[in-house]
Formats: sequence, structure tokens, C-alpha cells
Amino acid sequence: MSRLLLSCCLVLWPLVELLALSPDSLLRILPEQSDTAKIYTLNQLAKAYKSDSVTRSLEYAQKALLLAEELADTNGLIASHNSIGEYYLEKGEYAKAQTSFAQSLFLSKKIHDIFLQAVAKAKLGVVCYYNNQYPQAFDYQMSALRIFRNNGALAQQAECMSALGYILDKQGYQEKALHYYWDALRLRQKVGQPNDIAKSLNAIGDFHYFHKEYAEALRYYIQSYNLSKTADNAKGVAIALNNMGMVYIEQGRYDEAVSHLFESLSKKKKIGNKKEIAITLTNIAQLYARQKKYPESHEYFRQALTLQEFLSDKSSLLRTYKLLGKVYLENKEYEQAIISFQRALDLAQTLHSAAYKQETYELMGEVYLAQDKAQEFLKYYKLAQQFHDSLQNEAQLVRIHEMQIEYEREESREKIRVLRKEQETQRIALENEKTTKRALFVGVVLASVLMGLIYMFYRLKIDATQKLELQNELILRQNTELNAANQELQSLNKNLQESEVALRRSNDTKNKFFSIISHDLRGPLATLSSFLSLLIRFNDKLTKEELAVLAADIEKSLKNVSMLLDNLLQWSQAQMNVIAFRPEPLSLAEKVSETLSLLTANAQRKNIMLTAGEMGNCTVLADKGMFDFVLRNLISNAIKFTPPSGHIKVELRTSTSFAFISVADTGVGLSDQQYERLFNLTRISTIGTQGETGTGLGLILCKEFVEKHGGHIEVKRLTVGTVFTFSIPLATTVVI
Repeated sequence: MSRLLLSCCLVLWPLVELLALSPDSLLRILPEQSDTAKIYTLNQLAKAYKSDSVTRSLEYAQKALLLAEELADTNGLIASHNSIGEYYLEKGEYAKAQTSFAQSLFLSKKIHDIFLQAVAKAKLGVVCYYNNQYPQAFDYQMSALRIFRNNGALAQQAECMSALGYILDKQGYQEKALHYYWDALRLRQKVGQPNDIAKSLNAIGDFHYFHKEYAEALRYYIQSYNLSKTADNAKGVAIALNNMGMVYIEQGRYDEAVSHLFESLSKKKKIGNKKEIAITLTNIAQLYARQKKYPESHEYFRQALTLQEFLSDKSSLLRTYKLLGKVYLENKEYEQAIISFQRALDLAQTLHSAAYKQETYELMGEVYLAQDKAQEFLKYYKLAQQFHDSLQNEAQLVRIHEMQIEYEREESREKIRVLRKEQETQRIALENEKTTKRALFVGVVLASVLMGLIYMFYRLKIDATQKLELQNELILRQNTELNAANQELQSLNKNLQESEVALRRSNDTKNKFFSIISHDLRGPLATLSSFLSLLIRFNDKLTKEELAVLAADIEKSLKNVSMLLDNLLQWSQAQMNVIAFRPEPLSLAEKVSETLSLLTANAQRKNIMLTAGEMGNCTVLADKGMFDFVLRNLISNAIKFTPPSGHIKVELRTSTSFAFISVADTGVGLSDQQYERLFNLTRISTIGTQGETGTGLGLILCKEFVEKHGGHIEVKRLTVGTVFTFSIPLATTVVI
């Protein structure tokens, strides 16, 4: 019954929107409705207040959720979680929005409603986009798009395609992004909703605006404006006017920018959409800043910030404080610039955004650089660089993930080509079989005729009978030779296909290796170059202590480059199967002692205790280099993620065939995301407890080396810390 009601609501609510029911109208009909219908009216009220009174929006969404829980209405719960997620998305609290949409997805799966799953996935994709998690955003939107296509939901398909355009544009795939924008536009034109068509035209205009193609951007914004005006879409007209004003600012056409922005502001105030009003106020402030009219600029920034504070729109507040700080910096009002950037930084901390933190630290550094304060500039420069390195690592892993996807697609295409060749071979074989049968049939007929003639003229035609037998023997021999040739041809085709697949995999591995080298080396070398530039620029202003710190940072960067090259070399060799595997008997006690001695200095720098349990006379059969690498990498990781005064212990247990070596630490442990992506190339590298960096390839090599020995590696999360355990054959066991 509840599912039927939801279906009815999905049909009726678009009609409600078309009739433009006001919040007052919705409140009037609310008391007359059944409890189930009230859930959807409350959610509609939450949507109506979303842009004007966020507190009331959340209040109605929570009332809907409580009523749905009381009625055990799963569809109502899904709609309410979506409303709450939309509220947090509007405020820029993306973690809470993600939790609400994830709950909606969970409940949709519980009732096996594929369409509602797609709705939740599309919303999760939007959250991931705002969190700069572009691969996850892409996966969610593509999954939703496939479901909407299967259900023939054209409007929802267009929403996903438009979102995919924004995602791909952020990742640098401009051509693919524009392709999705145009696909979304064509679908919306097919549906025939003018408001949605105007949204697509705005999206294409945004694409050209962000790529500084202002003439093209203006062309599409004007089309959006004209269409919205014809459809009497006041909000669409106001947004298009705002966008046209921003283009005029970039083109230096300030009079036209003033006209369009203030007309947009007037229309938005009539509509009452406070979020949109704040956007235009911010743009007017930027316009006055471009004209050096700083008092007017500050006044409009103040109005925008007041509205955004009222709406609790943290992401918009962050961007506005950043823009205001830039204006103060341009006007050399350094103290006010620092205050604005500090507020932006506080908001970035609240939103857990590494990209915003990096950008704000860079801006803080620019303020101190403008004042020739080298020490403060160095402090914020290093903080920005730390987040830059982290983001570079994540971006590199994203690129590797994309390469893997492309490789898997190519492998699938190769399998299809192989199957087609096999089908062609089978077709040829069938044709040959048919030809053979026809030849045999003709032979049998001829033989029957000849046998009749022989019966009639036996004594006279004895020579003819002998010739016929010879002809039959020749036909059989030819058929046998033809079958043998076909078999040989099939064998050659199979060998050729296997060689082609092996060659393609080898070539893909080479490409992956070069890509990893180019992107992974760029970050550390950029850091080293920046440090050297800083040293050259401020060598006469830095104290000896500051020079020593800078020299230590340079040494650290060089060590990171060396470690990176070593890991990349070993990984590439492992991928190409060129590392020699020479197992030999090794004393476990000696190897553990050697490794602990090697890493004691690193542990002592963080006051970490390294200990080993009883190893006895245990001897394992292992490749010395691979075993050293695995043990050293696991202990180094434990030191990296264990805070000062922690404890790391190496222990042993054995079975009849294997030794199980464990490395336990009292470190920071693993998040759910890190645990799920351990040991694969989509894993996200994490900075250590004292800023230590890594390449993300160490654990992948550990897993490959252990499995090459016939062993297994696993991880166990503790209340405090983590335990990594790997197995290696005992010396009495033969590894095949």
C-alpha cells in the first residue's frame, strides 16, 4: 500500500510544483491529509523552505522522518532522509549529507526498489563531487544513469549527464565533459521542459566561462535567459542575468555588468531565494573591487556574509571570506586580509576540505610575503605544500585507477575480438564440413550408379571399377589432408591470439610504469624546487636555525625521491615478472634482529619501543631480498603511523608448514575506507603522525612478494593500533 502511495506521490508532486503551491498553501492542506500523505507534504515543505529558512526546512524534514518511523513507512523514510540530505547539502555539511543519502540508499536496497536506489546514488554522486572525490562521484552517477536508462527516465538521465559533465571537467576531460552537457541538453529538449533546457544552456555557459571562453559563455547564457523569459521562469531569468553580469566583469564591460547584476538582485529578492541573493551580492562586491571602489565592495560583501550566516551555508561563507581577503590583500589592508583568510581556514577545518585548506594557506602566505615577513611566509608555505603533496598523491592514485579501468575495458574489447575470431573459425569449419558432406554424398551417388553399371556390365567393365575405387581413395585422402590443415590453422590462430594478448598486457604495464614515474616524481621534485627557490630568495634574511630547518627539509625531500624511485623500480619489476625468485633457508631470529637494528634510529626519533617475541630456531624458506622488503616495510609503516611513546612488537607463531610473522603497533589504526582499499592501487595514501609521506605502493609489493612464496598477508584492526600478519613457508616446506 505504501509503495502505491509513493508512486502516486511521484506522479502528483510534479503537478504540485507546476501549480507553484506556496508554503502557506501546503500548511493549509496538511491537517486534512492522512498520516501517510502528511509525510510527503512535510518533505515538500522542507524543500520549499530550503533556500529561505534552513532551520524550518530541517524542522519539517525531521517531522516527516519521525512520522515515517512511527508508521514504519519505508518509502516515507527514504523521502525524509533525502530531504535531510538536501538540507545539509545546501549548507555545505557534506559528511552529514552523505550519511543521510547513504541511509536512503540502504533502505532502497532493503525494499529492492532499483529506481529509488538510483535517486540515492545520484545524490551521493553530487556530495562526492563537492568533496573533490571525483572517481567516486563518477561511479555513483554512472550507476544511477544506467538504471534511469533501463527505466526510460529521461529527465533523471539528463540530470546525471549534466553532473557527469561537471565531474569530468574538474578532472581535465573537457571534450568528454562537453559531450555529456550536450547529451543532457538533447534529452531535455526531447522531454520538452523549458526550465530544464535553460539549466542545460546555463551549464554549457558555465563550461565556457570556467575555461575563459567568455564570448561563447555569454551566447549560451543569453539563450538561457530568453528561454526562461518566454517560459515565465523568474528564477531562471535571475540566474541567467547574474551569469551574464559575471561575463561582462571579465570582459571589462562594467556598466553592463552593473545593470545585469542589479536587475538579477531585484528579481531574486522578489522570489525570496536567500541563497541566490547572497550569490549575486558577492558578485556585485567583486564588480566594485574590480573598479577599485573598495567601500562599496566591502558593504556588499558584508550583506552577502550576513545572509550566508543566517542560512548556515558554510561552503559559501568560506568562498566569500576568501574573496573578501583577496580584496583586502589587493588594497594592502593586511590585517583585515589575515582575519578574512583565518575565518575561511576555520570553515575549511570544519568542512574537512584539504583543497580549501591548501588554497587558504597559500593566500595567508601571500599576505606575509607582501609584507616581507619571511618566517611567517615560510610557515604557511610549508603548510600549503603539505596539503599539496597529499592532494597530488590522491590525484596520482586517481589516475592509476583510471588507467586500470581503461586497461580492463581494453581487455574486455580484446576478449570480444578473440570470441569473434573463434566464431569465424567455427563458421569456416562448418562450411568445410558441409562441403565434405556434399562431396561424400556425390561420391555415394556416383558409386551407386557405377555399381549398377558394374552389375550389368561386370565382365566388360572391370577396368572402370578399378578406376572408380582409385578415385574414391583420392577423395578420402584429400578430405583427411584438408582436416589436418584446418586443425593446424586453428592452432596457429590460437597461438597468435595468445601472443597478441601477452604483448598488449606488456605494453600496458610499460605505459602504467611511465605514468606513475612522471606523476609521482613531479610532487617531490616540485617541493624540492620550491625549497631551493626560497633559499635563494631569502638567504640573507633567514637565520642559521631557519637555514638548518630548510636544509633538513631538502634532505627529507631527496630521501623521499630516493625511496619513491626504489619502490617504483621494484613494483615495475614485479609487474613485468623480471625479479628473480631464489628461495633459501633463512634464520627468522637473525632477519628480525637485522631489521629492528636497521630501523631503531627511526623509532628512537619518535621515542617508540621496538621489541621482538621469542623466535627460537625457526627457519623459513624465502627469497632474502623479498623477505627483507616485506618485514622492513611493515615495521616502517608501523613507525610512521604510531604516535610518540608508542610500542611496536614482532611476534611468531607456526603451523606444520608455515611461519606466521605479526607486526603489532599502538598506532592510529585504519578507517573503514582505508581498510577496504588496502593492498590495491585505488588505496589512498595517508600522512604519518609527524607528517611522514609515502608512495602507496609498499603494501601492494608486500602482498605480491608474500603470495609469490605461497603465503598470505592480512590485517586486523584493534581498539588501539593495527596488526599485520604474513605467512612464509618453513624450511621443510617446498614452494612450487
